[in-house]
Amino acid sequence: MGQARITGSELTVEAWIRIDEVRGEWQAIVQKVDLASYTYGYSIRLDAANHLQFFVANSSEGTACSVTDANPIPEGDWLHIAGTFDSGSCSLFLGGTAVDSEVGTIETVGYHTDSLFIGHPSSLNPGGFVGAIDEVRISSTARYSGAFTPNSEFSVDADTSALWHMDEGVGVSVGDVSGNNNVGTLNGGDWIIP
Repeated sequence: MGQARITGSELTVEAWIRIDEVRGEWQAIVQKVDLASYTYGYSIRLDAANHLQFFVANSSEGTACSVTDANPIPEGDWLHIAGTFDSGSCSLFLGGTAVDSEVGTIETVGYHTDSLFIGHPSSLNPGGFVGAIDEVRISSTARYSGAFTPNSEFSVDADTSALWHMDEGVGVSVGDVSGNNNVGTLNGGDWIIP
């Protein structure tokens, strides 16, 4: 999915998701991390108990900022998820409501050269995300600080680093409409157009 490079003190990662199966293992939704050590970058994912988690890591400044929803995510419903990072503070939102927040030990997002992945399998989640992912946006600002009503389709603004509507429906190319050329490749998934 390209680089979607964020190195400053603010970040938002958001998407619409539908979980089709509780796997009992980690499932990455959107991640741009150092896959060898998970010490740089960001990720929004499900843990092995199906709890939503967001973390930002930068080992050159400390460890990480990490937040987790106390409740498991239900199967079958479309849900808006968002993780924000603002100068060391992480917040996690589900359906426009904050479910966890924390002040971490880092001030900026750690950058590395690994690509950004959406629903991608890794050593922690060998099967990948089981469900559907739509409307993925990465922003260089903390878009949300309190309750909000999520938009069903995201738009581009000056803070949008990457935006994939995920509505191509055919082929393997996933277009980034942000203008930043973070074009992706569908690998091992199928198009689901409602």
